[in-house]
Amino acid sequence: MRANVARGYDPAVITTPLSIVLCALGGIAPGPWRATLASPLGELPFGLAIESRGETRVAVIQNGEERIERPLELGPEGSVRIDFPHYDSRITAQLGDGGTTLAGAWTKLGSNGHEQRMDFQARAGTMQRFEPVADSGRAPGAVVGRWSVRFDGDAEPAVLVLRAEGDRALATFLTATGDHRFLEGSFQGGRLRLSCFDGAHAFLYDAQLRADGTLAGSFASGPKWQQSWTARRDDAARIPDEYAQAHWSSEPGLLWIEGVDGEGQTRRLGEFLFDARALVVQVAGSWCPNCHDELAWLAPIARELEPKGLRVVTLGFEATGDAARDSRQLARMRERHGARHAFLLAGTAEKGKAASALGALDRVVAFPTLAILRSDGTPIAVHSGFNGPATGDDHARTTSELRARIDAALREPATPSAALEFLVTEGLWRDERDRTFVEVRREGDRVAFVEREMFRFDGPTREEPVAQGFVEARGDVLKIGESLWQFDRRAEVALDPRDLAHRLTPAARGPFPRVGDGRTRGTSTDKPEDLLAALASTDAVLRREATWFLASQIVTAMFTPPDYTPVVDPASAAQLVPRLDDADPLVRATACWAVGVLRVESAIPKLRENVSHPFAAVRREATKALEAMGPPPAAPR
Repeated sequence: MRANVARGYDPAVITTPLSIVLCALGGIAPGPWRATLASPLGELPFGLAIESRGETRVAVIQNGEERIERPLELGPEGSVRIDFPHYDSRITAQLGDGGTTLAGAWTKLGSNGHEQRMDFQARAGTMQRFEPVADSGRAPGAVVGRWSVRFDGDAEPAVLVLRAEGDRALATFLTATGDHRFLEGSFQGGRLRLSCFDGAHAFLYDAQLRADGTLAGSFASGPKWQQSWTARRDDAARIPDEYAQAHWSSEPGLLWIEGVDGEGQTRRLGEFLFDARALVVQVAGSWCPNCHDELAWLAPIARELEPKGLRVVTLGFEATGDAARDSRQLARMRERHGARHAFLLAGTAEKGKAASALGALDRVVAFPTLAILRSDGTPIAVHSGFNGPATGDDHARTTSELRARIDAALREPATPSAALEFLVTEGLWRDERDRTFVEVRREGDRVAFVEREMFRFDGPTREEPVAQGFVEARGDVLKIGESLWQFDRRAEVALDPRDLAHRLTPAARGPFPRVGDGRTRGTSTDKPEDLLAALASTDAVLRREATWFLASQIVTAMFTPPDYTPVVDPASAAQLVPRLDDADPLVRATACWAVGVLRVESAIPKLRENVSHPFAAVRREATKALEAMGPPPAAPR
């Protein structure tokens, strides 16, 4: 109560007649309210205040030190609406008892478009958050400190941090996936109760202090979820190392990670390297309060360090899979924090699918996840989760460590590209799709290229260059003219992420698969039995190269004289179908292209499944393959 008096809401000092105040606010009582949601554990209370900003009514949600201001819309016949558009949630209610009560529901659009709903009640007046219980003389100070926590069913431990402010208990839980934000409650009669509502979370905790000094209780989240938990005092309690939960791989490469920007254009992470001293990639979602906490810190950092070469990209993994709705939510998130950096819609908010969409992360443990990369795309650090402002010292530690790593990335010297050096050393490259040669050579401090047609049998060969210009590189990402290519060092080929048929191969060698270990060059796989065996190799790069070669050789055999003996039997096309289930996304994408160009009709069911695969190249190639299952192709020129 003292906290509410301090904010000027003590009814004893309101001298204006209530009827006049209600009229001024459109019939709703000003000042503090006690609001509740119907949780599986019972009443979930939170602080609510109604304030005016000139002609505007504002609802202020209160959880400990947190104040969330949202416009309050008062409609006809006493209807009330409080929107949280950045979370796609809202409170809708009806006024009663002369403008002093509210009854309705909180609804939120959750994963897969399913709506969550919790009944909502509120009453005007200064009241305690939780109804008092018989007090044994204990105050919140009796449980202040750090506690090591185990939530039933969770593999990783959590940490409860408890503070006291007068008769209020203030707390948060730190977990491997992020913190539980600002919690407020009481400790009376050995009973600890905490709650939080912020438009996205609806959390309630109810625990008892046992004779052995441990806590045991239950946790409810949203309208259905319940979980038991226990805690013991531990001043050294820590969550698992946030930098060791997920790992970034340089394969398959940054050009394969893509999303759609606010203008509807597909963008790839690799393109952001070309004017970057360091690249920070945030894996997040607008539905995630911890992601908003991280972005509130990251957006100003991005603006501050942009002149020094920092580039930041937020990859949004949203709730419903409805592209229009999810793009809107991501835009609202960007606007809320005044962010200027790129936001790309990259997939849906399921950790396994997010990891599959990215390819480079071995797993996504938490939203948010932050990857800090050098200017060549190699990783410096991957940080899972985020300790927000509610965690106090842990928040300061997290942000300080992340800032130090970002500053270190900006100080690192640029690394020469081994891919570019290999491109120049080979000198002449064969475009396998367009049937052209690409000559690459140094011209002073720059690398130039000229693309020319191969000799044609169906008409005059074009003498003037098809294209020419300069080559740039950042690590394994090549920019040849305006086209972006992902260089694969082990296979010594440059791949076009937009089209698996399109690749550059050194002209001095045949098209047979040759896969080294990244340090030494491989030996060509050119025997039919070895090629077919390579389809089931434990080496994903060899499986991919064998898939591509088999398909391209069968296509070649389709348009050669009858006395031509193909390297592989065209009937072996059926052996490509199992690769449509390959665990490696690039093998799977290449197989989608292969069965499409060969019109393998038995592959159609698997292609239909792959149309919804999280990895963009798989979706694209599966879609094209299904479209290709039509009339036989015309002979190539």
